[in-house]
Amino acid sequence: MSATPPRAEKRPIRRTAHGVSWTDDYDWLRAENWREAVADPAQLPDEIADHLRAENAYAAERLAFLEDEIEALFQKMRDRLDREEASPPAPDGPFAYHARYRDGAQRRAFFRTPTAGGAEELLYDPDAEAEKAGATYFQIGAIAHAPGHDRLAVTVDQAGSELFTLRVRDIATGRDGPVISERADGQAVWTPDGAHIVFVERDAELRPNRVMLADAASGAVIGELYREDDPGMFVGVALTRSRDYLKIDIHGHGVGEIRLAALRPGEPPSAADLFVVDTRRNDVEYDVEHAGDFFYITTNTDGDVDFRIDRAPVGDISAREPLVPHVAGRAIEDVVLFERHLVRIERADAVPSCVIRDLTTGVETIAPMEDASRAIDFAAMFEFRATSARVVYQSPRTPIRFLDIDLATGEPSLVLQRETQGPFNPSDYRVERLDARAEDGAIVPVTVLRRVSTKTDGTAPALLYGYGAYGITTGARFSAARLALVDRGFVVALAHIRGGADKGRGWYEAGRREHKENTFTDFLAAARALKVTGFAAPEKVVSHGGSAGGMLVGAAAAIDPRAFCAVLAEVPFVDVLNTMLDETLPLTPPEWPEWGDPVHDKDAFDRMQRYSPYEAARPGPLPHVFATAGVSDPRVTYWEPAKWVAKLRDCNEHGATVLLETVMSGGHGGSSGRDDRLKETARLFAFACAAAEGRLGR
Repeated sequence: MSATPPRAEKRPIRRTAHGVSWTDDYDWLRAENWREAVADPAQLPDEIADHLRAENAYAAERLAFLEDEIEALFQKMRDRLDREEASPPAPDGPFAYHARYRDGAQRRAFFRTPTAGGAEELLYDPDAEAEKAGATYFQIGAIAHAPGHDRLAVTVDQAGSELFTLRVRDIATGRDGPVISERADGQAVWTPDGAHIVFVERDAELRPNRVMLADAASGAVIGELYREDDPGMFVGVALTRSRDYLKIDIHGHGVGEIRLAALRPGEPPSAADLFVVDTRRNDVEYDVEHAGDFFYITTNTDGDVDFRIDRAPVGDISAREPLVPHVAGRAIEDVVLFERHLVRIERADAVPSCVIRDLTTGVETIAPMEDASRAIDFAAMFEFRATSARVVYQSPRTPIRFLDIDLATGEPSLVLQRETQGPFNPSDYRVERLDARAEDGAIVPVTVLRRVSTKTDGTAPALLYGYGAYGITTGARFSAARLALVDRGFVVALAHIRGGADKGRGWYEAGRREHKENTFTDFLAAARALKVTGFAAPEKVVSHGGSAGGMLVGAAAAIDPRAFCAVLAEVPFVDVLNTMLDETLPLTPPEWPEWGDPVHDKDAFDRMQRYSPYEAARPGPLPHVFATAGVSDPRVTYWEPAKWVAKLRDCNEHGATVLLETVMSGGHGGSSGRDDRLKETARLFAFACAAAEGRLGR
């Protein structure tokens, strides 16, 4: 425990904006050639790489006394996993496609089986491909089968940079065609005749902005279908469920635009075929699907913040009529369209439901579900004329179940239940709902998981997880990793704070831009509620968040350093002000609608300077901190947590343990292999245990 932490050299630079000047001591940790380093970590300058390796060595030395505990937690997590983690075969004409882990595999392999019966066929084994390529990082973006079921379009990232290589593989021979692109964003869409592939390329700033068309047979790129010039917008591609239209989705935070192109057999789509569904407007988002003679448009226009669904004739898309009305506080999260039915997942008061609408009669049916605290998501579905919709159902104590919801009756039937290894009884665990009161009186839902035997007498340690950004909900999902903590006597709590859409779109709006600080105070209210209700010991609450959630836990700890005994910050967005002032970074212009634009808005600048964890770090008491980073991460660049940790060390007056571990060949999600990721989580959770039990020292 006596290891000396590495000290980053101070090389102060002065910054000025809106008449305010400040010093940044650690700006040098941002490599001048960061774009090249993201694509190839070997390009990182030696002095920066050496510093990150020194941090890794220090973290390893400080955690050495926990190695047995880390291994035990890792094994416990593995024992809670279904080793195959199979998805049920999803039919598409003559074949059904699925993925699963094989024995000892780090990545899911992809298979198919004939729907008429027959042997399973291995289509693609990422572990074998990674070994063949000699790659330490190997991540699949998409594996899309051709309409003729004879080829696969495969995108692969071998750095963690989210720059994917796109190729076509012949299923019969296993041979790969030529490289189509080395800058694809991971998507790959076949035209219905199988002659062409549509994909999105990233620009020099790593933003997905160009929709490209390639000849599937030769791999030659034919041309550009669409280019987005606004750096604040990202571009995606898909087919409508009917497969009659190519859909280009242009979106930013709080703004979107859809362009469609009718697809004709034997003819490639062209830029001239594209038409705009609805004019791009600030604070208006929408999506479009198609069935028969109608388009179905999910939209938040006209102030309908929680979304409604309109229907419009194909011949006159402006002649829209409401189909599913807007209901305040009931957010429509996702929609899947079938030939005769529309299925939606909606959420009210942090609880999701699945609703089926008969498009002929207008009758709606809510599928019955068990747990009050639950998560529901759509699973892979290929067939437009199916008679059931497949969903993924889970709760904090219920492992994943794949359910087929009968479109006529709404009744669910079990297709596949993922099993845990070793003894596991859901009745040993209790899931409860706690309502925390925020400073302004808002009621913040908190989902709490504990063993039935864990007492609520104010003695238990607790892990409080939060995210609170982009309108992303914090789903009450099953987590083998969290159960390993619960089995040690921890209470695990999920805070459904503002900034997410857990209580509707208005809940999101109340936690973004000028209201962002509500997110942090909501999280602190959730921590207080755990303590005053006896779910947690006041001195034993650990906070946990990643990416924007890493910013959350850093900002909350800066507001109240004594609220948590430890902070787990995975790839944390903590250098908020400097990042949002730099228009050259991949996510800066696209993120302004979420956080505010400090370049042009003094109020946004003042707000970020106040809450940005890097700027807000001050000498005084600190919780213990364990932060992670990835050199190839294009979303939260590695220097953000590196700078933050360096500054926290300057402020550390009471001997808190402050660690940084950087994956030197990995991106935003850490390592690409399942067991490698679990080991990273086991290290974080062992740190949390040691902090809550007072074993890290001061």
